[in-house]
Amino acid sequence: MSYQEQKDFEAIDGRIEETEAKLARVHEEMGEIGSDSVRLQRLMAEQAELEARLEELLERWTYLNELSEQIEAQKTKPRS
Repeated sequence: MSYQEQKDFEAIDGRIEETEAKLARVHEEMGEIGSDSVRLQRLMAEQAELEARLEELLERWTYLNELSEQIEAQKTKPRS
């Protein structure tokens, strides 16, 4: 795993949790705004941006997790 991949792997869970929390806050605000269409549009744009970011983070997490598992499997594999 490269240095950058290792740094990403160590921090990605926190970034995912942070993005999920922001998304939950947006959903909560959307339920509370009433008929403020300007605010609703802003929140919908923020929601779309957060959902895209979350998808990117989850894809990166999957890649890094699989890479980590491959590295661990190679470490434990007996040498011939």
